[in-house]
Amino acid sequence: MAGNYTEHYQLSQWQPQDRVLRTEFNQDNARLDSALNQLAAGLAGKAEQSDLAQAVSTLTQAVAGAEEA
Repeated sequence: MAGNYTEHYQLSQWQPQDRVLRTEFNQDNARLDSALNQLAAGLAGKAEQSDLAQAVSTLTQAVAGAEEA
């Protein structure tokens, strides 16, 4: 069993005398999968916001160009 854990995600960190358990690897992988999924979702949201901002900018420029004509 792991004797230490990482600071932020509590991932297993073994000392030479620790017994390594498969279940600890599975728990760590589940934590990593969840954290990566949340990160990906956040990045996708930012990309959508960026796309929306670009679309608004393009539309604003088109409207301004039409008003000048």
